[in-house]
Amino acid sequence: MPLQIPRLRRWLVLAAVVLILIVARAYIHRRTQARDVLKHIPGKMNLDIQQTAEGFKVSKSAEGRTLFTIQASKAVQFKLGGRSELRSVKITLYGRDASRYDQIYGDDFAYDPQTGDVTAKGEVRIDLEANPEGLLKPDQSKPSQMKNPLHLVTRDLVFNQKTGNAVTSAKVELRMPQAAGSAVGLHYSAKDNVLTLDSQVDLAMANSTNTSVHAQRAVLTKEPRQVVLVAAHLTHGPQRMLAQKATLFLREDNTVDHVLASDGVEAEVAGKSPMHARATQAEFTVNPAQDGLSRVLFSGNVQLESTGERPSQVNAGRLRFDFAGRNQVRKVRAEDNVKLVEFGADAGVPARLHDREVASSREAASPKVGQQIEISAPAVDFFTANGKHLERAETSSGGRIVVLPTQGEGSATTLTAGKFEARFDDQSRMRSIHGAPDARIVNTAPGEPERVSTSERIDVSMLPAGGTESVTPCASRACPLHACRPMAVAHWFTRHHG
Repeated sequence: MPLQIPRLRRWLVLAAVVLILIVARAYIHRRTQARDVLKHIPGKMNLDIQQTAEGFKVSKSAEGRTLFTIQASKAVQFKLGGRSELRSVKITLYGRDASRYDQIYGDDFAYDPQTGDVTAKGEVRIDLEANPEGLLKPDQSKPSQMKNPLHLVTRDLVFNQKTGNAVTSAKVELRMPQAAGSAVGLHYSAKDNVLTLDSQVDLAMANSTNTSVHAQRAVLTKEPRQVVLVAAHLTHGPQRMLAQKATLFLREDNTVDHVLASDGVEAEVAGKSPMHARATQAEFTVNPAQDGLSRVLFSGNVQLESTGERPSQVNAGRLRFDFAGRNQVRKVRAEDNVKLVEFGADAGVPARLHDREVASSREAASPKVGQQIEISAPAVDFFTANGKHLERAETSSGGRIVVLPTQGEGSATTLTAGKFEARFDDQSRMRSIHGAPDARIVNTAPGEPERVSTSERIDVSMLPAGGTESVTPCASRACPLHACRPMAVAHWFTRHHG
């Protein structure tokens, strides 16, 4: 049968028209369905909707102020169960008092009208920023200056439009001016603007390569502006600090002003002479440059122990460290019933000191170095040599020094004066003590009467291995030191206990 060209043309034209009609109908159906999505979202969410050049914007308000907005480039058709998909989403939370400008970003979200959940499909970025002038400016205004927002990155975040809360059980990466790190799980409460990092909080300090913070949980609050770490563990090189609770108080630009560790604080420093400290609480004040500390204050039953060649112990109600430069200790002040004990290297029997016992020269007998030196005063100030080692220490009025044998045998010597000053060598070992005015020496021994002597001032020389070597009393303030007559401990011990 011959092919009829005119008839074939008619069939082709008809097919093209039908195809165009089918495509047009599908396009109109999808456009109508997309408009239905936008039309039904506000009704189901009880929100206001606004068409924008980028897509659409949904907002929720209360008492004339916007609580939050949800912006998306487009909405894809509802799926099974009435759900819809949102593309290129940005959620902005202003808070009930307009004091926040927190933002949540993500490429793909799913909306469930039944629960009100807007669920991220994949990675989500969060910026937390305060807006203290929010109530003074028009609704939905940005902060006049973005001051170091707290950045978080996570995934699979669920934001509920009914409550304004957000939650995820995924890993969270966070970054703030002083630290960066991670946690597992996140909860955000819109009612009180509280962000909780649920577990496994690990932070590395920005200005130090060997400082890290670990905690079981972290809670960030708006009022007051602070971060609370639960079961905090701080590591800085060989130094470690533990606290059941550590609170970071933030400035308006989210930098740390000071840190308060409480509910039992313990600190350890490893090394040749390891140290261990305990206190009820400790406060760390950050310097204005944010590159170190300006002050540290331990308070509440402070106990400091040092082991090694020259063991020692300090007890006080308060212990304050003042810094010069970047984490360089300039001065340490101990207050409230201070007691410093330096233990001898060996057990031994101390010599009894008395101004009537005079030694013209050092005797051949070796001194015993097993003495225990106790210094007590209402307050003691310790000064360092450029932060490298102890240089000197000064007691307040009412200071007292007691020399005891480590084995508890023999006599005890008590020295008092208006004020004591101790000098240390380049290894922070005590080498001398000077007391003035109104110096007083009291010797006590089992079964013997108490012996007392007085002088204007007194100087004590210490042995390198610990313990006293000699005591030099002077009867007059004007008396030159070379005219004073030292009492050798070794000589006195040989004469009276040999």
